[in-house]
Amino acid sequence: MKSLAKNFLLLSLSLISACSNKTTSTEKFTQKNKLPAKTYIYHCANNQSFAVRIEPEKAWVFLPTKTLSLPQIPAASGSKFSDGSSTFWNKGKTARFTSDAHVFQNCTNSRAQAIWEHTKLNSVDYRAIGNEPGWSLEITHNQTTVFISKYGQDRYEFKSSKPSTDTATHTSEYQLKNNAHTLSVSLSSKLCRDTMSDQLFTSTVNIRLDNKKFTGCGKTLY
Repeated sequence: MKSLAKNFLLLSLSLISACSNKTTSTEKFTQKNKLPAKTYIYHCANNQSFAVRIEPEKAWVFLPTKTLSLPQIPAASGSKFSDGSSTFWNKGKTARFTSDAHVFQNCTNSRAQAIWEHTKLNSVDYRAIGNEPGWSLEITHNQTTVFISKYGQDRYEFKSSKPSTDTATHTSEYQLKNNAHTLSVSLSSKLCRDTMSDQLFTSTVNIRLDNKKFTGCGKTLY
């Protein structure tokens, strides 16, 4: 009888352990597939460049003439994606792409450009940036407007609304509110040069978050 009880206890512990392992594996799979997509703009030897968006288990490679979807395959180091004829590999800030028609080597990511491309691929319609302290604005029509300040420390989200447009002055005004804050955004077609990167943008942006003012530059992504 004691032997039977002992065997039953061992069987129960084995089942619990198996269920626990299964749950852990499921959780790991779920977490892996919830990882956010990442976007890169690579500049390579011989003045070649291309964009890549890495999602769970696949990579979208945007070439000058076509777009490829490559499944992830095992790699000794870094991340590797291939469909058998085209292969993309990256590790840290460097990458390489090879196919029958293209060979891109010694490629490095431009983080500043990649941020804008990533935002565009996320279907954001308009983006603006400013400095001292660093801030960004992302407007997605009929969805959300997100304002981020203090170099990413503070995030404010509002429901997007249609702007009021003045065709004489070429400006658009947004008046947005959520439960705690008010955001006013003025977009002007006046050219704007970023004070940090010296990059030229197609519009000048003035923002008021509650009683704080922000000035910067932006552009339409679509």
